Amino acid sequence: MLVSLLFPFPALGFKSDMKFQYLSDLHLEVVPSYEKYEIYPRAPYLILAGDIGQLCDPGLRLFLRTQCQQFERVFYVLGNHELYTLSHEQALEICSDLESDVLMDKRLSILYRKRVEVDNVVILGCTLYSNLDLSRHNDSLTLLSDFTRINNWSVESHLKAHRADSDWLKDQLLLESQRQGSPRKVLVITHFAPTFVNSSDPAKRNEKLDSYFATELLSASAWQGIDLVNAWVYGHTHWRCDFELGPVRVLSNARGVVLAHNDDNPLDNNSGNQMAFSKDRVIDI
Repeated sequence: MLVSLLFPFPALGFKSDMKFQYLSDLHLEVVPSYEKYEIYPRAPYLILAGDIGQLCDPGLRLFLRTQCQQFERVFYVLGNHELYTLSHEQALEICSDLESDVLMDKRLSILYRKRVEVDNVVILGCTLYSNLDLSRHNDSLTLLSDFTRINNWSVESHLKAHRADSDWLKDQLLLESQRQGSPRKVLVITHFAPTFVNSSDPAKRNEKLDSYFATELLSASAWQGIDLVNAWVYGHTHWRCDFELGPVRVLSNARGVVLAHNDDNPLDNNSGNQMAFSKDRVIDI
């Protein structure tokens, strides 16, 4: 294939390194640009931490095929926007079909409460729907498009998914903490943020909706095995960061909404001291 000829990835010499290129919130559905948006490999593995586009768009399949032709593996966590116009069940059917697409060459892993092991790195991925605080902002939830644009989706559905995601993560970390033998590195990938600390623009933080964007799992977590997490990549808040919270390195490289197909300067570019978006950003685990 032409892409394979242009990007003969195995010849780049990355294979022995556990490096992951990571980004999120491309929102390629806003100005349809699935076939035009270019990512150049800077690592063998690609992390897509949600809100890349919508699963109902055929263009998303083409975009993912291109990435699978360029990268050894693609690890994709669903965001909330992926499900727009679909039910949760329909979305999962499409995900299954995408993973089995022969042109993905078995390189695509959609991490819906899924564990993948690559060499000595354990990758844990889920959307991590947030733990909505109904006592503080139940009325404000009507402002969120998730509950009108995702079919058969409600506040109760969101909270049920949060419990399932957090329980699954907790169980996986417990399992890893009880494992015998040499310790392995743990990489967690979610769409929603795992902490309120430094995970969104402080100048735009909406206290009425803050529990929609994040759930505090890191700064006060009593989960057994949380200290084994080397890095946690998330998206959703359109806030780009790279910092350490306890033993965990927390990273986000979200682009956000743009109007030009290859413009990486988002409309909702946040204020404050945050990193610029770069589709070349890499983490070495």
